Amino acid sequence: MANIDAALADLRLQDKPNISATAKKHGCDRTTLSKRFCNVTKSKESANDLMRLLDSVQSKALIKYINDLTERGLPPITAMV
Repeated sequence: MANIDAALADLRLQDKPNISATAKKHGCDRTTLSKRFCNVTKSKESANDLMRLLDSVQSKALIKYINDLTERGLPPITAMV
């Protein structure tokens, strides 16, 4: 992933982007780089982030709430969560 990210950053700095040469320079697949540069596809990380129902702050707050309930001896049931 670091190669693709570096190649994308390099392409954004170029006046006239040359995808083939940049892909060879950074050692990544030309078609993958082209699709990512043209926003046809996204990285797996960003695709997974879009499918999440809670962001990281909300997830941490929910986990803290469940842990607090457990420490008090209250089993966290669905209605409480």
